[in-house]
Amino acid sequence: MVVLKLTLFFLSIFIPGWLAEKLWLKSRESFLCKLALSWGIGTILITLELFLWFFILRFKFNFFIFYLILIAQITFLFYLIIKNKLNFKLNPLKLSLPKINLGQAIVFILILIQIAFLLLNTLMRPPITYDNLAMWQYKPKVLFYENQINFDEQKYAYLGGGGHINYPWQTPLLSYWLYANLGEFNDLAGNLINLVYYLAILIIIYYFLRNYLSSLISLIFVWLFSTLPLPFYHAYNGYADLILSYYLLLAFTFLFYWLETREKKQLLASGVFFGCALFVKNDALIFAIAGLTVILIKSLIIDKKITTALKAGGFYSLAIILPLWPWLFFKAKYHLSFSNVGPGLGYHAGVWTNIYQALFLNNSFNIWWFAVIVSLLANVIKIKKQNSLLLGWLFLIFCFLGLAALYLLTEEYRFAIDNTALSRNLLALIPVSVVLTAVSFASKAGQPAE
Repeated sequence: MVVLKLTLFFLSIFIPGWLAEKLWLKSRESFLCKLALSWGIGTILITLELFLWFFILRFKFNFFIFYLILIAQITFLFYLIIKNKLNFKLNPLKLSLPKINLGQAIVFILILIQIAFLLLNTLMRPPITYDNLAMWQYKPKVLFYENQINFDEQKYAYLGGGGHINYPWQTPLLSYWLYANLGEFNDLAGNLINLVYYLAILIIIYYFLRNYLSSLISLIFVWLFSTLPLPFYHAYNGYADLILSYYLLLAFTFLFYWLETREKKQLLASGVFFGCALFVKNDALIFAIAGLTVILIKSLIIDKKITTALKAGGFYSLAIILPLWPWLFFKAKYHLSFSNVGPGLGYHAGVWTNIYQALFLNNSFNIWWFAVIVSLLANVIKIKKQNSLLLGWLFLIFCFLGLAALYLLTEEYRFAIDNTALSRNLLALIPVSVVLTAVSFASKAGQPAE
C-alpha cells in the first residue's frame, strides 16, 4: 500500500511537470533529462498550488478536492498541448542506451556505487539534525496535524510556526504533500524528496556538459560531484540547500544558453528558475542579483546597447516574479523580511577565517574549491576570449562576493561564526562550479569575444 501511495505522489508531480515542460521548454533532450526537468517544474507547480490553497485562500485541506483540481490542471495542460499540435512521441534513439566503452562503464559503475550508498542512508537514517527537526520537518508536521495554517498571532503555530516564519515554503509544502499522500507523517520517507533532487542534479550536469565535452569526461565530472561530502549528506537530509542548488543550476544553465544564443526563451527560463529558487530560500536573492548583473554587463559593456540592457533586465526581472508573486504578496501583507536578523551594518573581520575554513579546511567539499581555483587560473586566457564563459565565471564570483558581503557586513555574520549556514550557502554553488570548471577545459564553449 505504501508503494502505491508513493507512486501516486510521484505521478502527481512528474505528470504535470512533464506536460508543462513539453508545453513551455519544448526541450529536445533525452528522456532522462526531461524527467529531471519535469521533477523541478512539477514540484514548483504543486507547492505553489498548495501555497495558494493554505496561505492566500486560507482553506482547510481537502485531499480529494485538491486532487480533482490537480486532475483538471493535467487535463488543461493536455488540451493546450493538443491545441498546439505537440506530439507525445519520444525519439526511440533517445530511449536506447548509448554504446559505452570500458572507461565510461567504470565511471558509471563508480557513480552507481555512490548512489547505492546514498540509497542506504536515505532508507535507514531519519532526520536527526536540529535545523531539520526544528524547521524543515517541523512546519510540514504542524501543517499535517492541523490541516490548515494558523493566522492567530498569539499561537506558536502562527504562519506555520517554528523560528523562521519568513522562510519560503517550497520545501515544507513538498514534504507535506508527500505525507498527505501517505496518510501519515513519515520523516524517513521524506528523505526521498532530496534523493530525487540529487539524482536530477547529476542528470542535468551530465546533459549540460555533453554539449561541450565527451561522454567520458562528462561522466567523470558527474562522479566528482557525487563524491563531495556535503551534497551527499544533504541528499538524504531534508534541508532546503540541495533543492536550492538544483534550481540555481537550472537558472544558470539557461542563463549560459542565453549568453550564447540570445534567445528570449532561454532568458525567460533562467528568470523563472531564479524565481523558483527564491521560493526555496531567501538566499537566492543574492544569486538572482548576480544573474541580473551578468545580463547588464553583457548588454551594456560587451554589446554596448542600452536598449537591450533595459529590455533584457526588465524581461528577466518579470520572469523571476512570475512563479514568485504569491509568496511576495504574502510577505508584503504580513511584513516578512528576507533577513533572519535585525538591521545593522558593520565590518566583521573574523568571518574571513570562517570562510577560509568552510572552503578549504572543513570536510565539506574535499579539495573541490582548490580544483575550481586551479581550473580558473589554468584557463584564464581561454575564458577571457569567450564571452559566455567569462560571464559564467563572473556570475560565480558575484555569488561569492554577495555571500561574503552578507556575512562580513551584516548581522548575519553570527551564522558564519558558528558555521550553521556558511557551508550550506556554499553548497548551493557547487553544481554551478562543476559545470563551469568542466566547460572551461572544453575545446570550444560559447562565442569568441569580438
